[in-house]
Amino acid sequence: MNTKKHTLQTVSFQQLEENIRDKGWYSEDFAVLYSNAQHAPRFGYPTRFDGYIICLLSSGSVSMSVDLKEYEVSKNSLIIVTPEHIVQTSRYSPDAESMIVLFSARFLGELHVEAQKAIPMILDYQPVLSLNEHEFEIMKDIYNALVRIVSSDNPYYKKEILCHFVSASFYKLCAMYRKYTTYETVRKSRAEEYFEKFIRLVAQYHKSEHGIGYYSDKLNITPKYLSSIVKTVSGRTAAQWIDAYIILEAKAMLRFSDKSIQEVAYALNFSSQSFFGKYFKQHTGLSPKQYRIQE
Repeated sequence: MNTKKHTLQTVSFQQLEENIRDKGWYSEDFAVLYSNAQHAPRFGYPTRFDGYIICLLSSGSVSMSVDLKEYEVSKNSLIIVTPEHIVQTSRYSPDAESMIVLFSARFLGELHVEAQKAIPMILDYQPVLSLNEHEFEIMKDIYNALVRIVSSDNPYYKKEILCHFVSASFYKLCAMYRKYTTYETVRKSRAEEYFEKFIRLVAQYHKSEHGIGYYSDKLNITPKYLSSIVKTVSGRTAAQWIDAYIILEAKAMLRFSDKSIQEVAYALNFSSQSFFGKYFKQHTGLSPKQYRIQE
């Protein structure tokens, strides 16, 4: 992605399209791409994309993180990223090639299925799924069909055909995931349910709320109990999770916006630039200024 200084808390579908318009086929709010390592959409720093990304890696490998968790993605893997998830790509192997489908939240709202429920359900497990050869060929066939629909010269009912085909493809995707997981294997303990609710709240409110007490109040449990279950489930303390989200947000602002360091500090609800600077250096080893100017 372009790292020029402009406000970019979230990369929009339109902004991403400007970077890759000559590398795929397009329809309004929808794109299908075939990318090699040189032309793949890149998120070199913690970034949110306001649409949906479905990527089928056909060769090579990619190193990435989604919501703080690291993934080494290999050939025949499926990657799904949704809005509000923080994604970062750190490495593409020279032979990496991928088939990518991108669509906006507005497009998803026009589908004739409850896809909004299906995708978060999938992501409760993992954003990366390793496919066998048969499943990979199914997904490849779906991708090729989308290419034909979007690139067709016939304008009649094109949008309707696309929406219905994507809707059917979602059901196929969900069925594929169900093969790997059953209700019994994905059923969560009460502690795990609290942890997932906690993470969703932190993702939503970390810019303004830094204290554990705010989140325990939202969950109607004590701070001590919240700290205990978060540590048990994740191996990290609740404070460490909050800090991780704040630091990711701070890095995104420092790298992708022209806000002053003082403005970043205030946007993240720190009382002063000095306090923010000490906090940032404690967690990264760099001052905000040093991080901003580094390559």
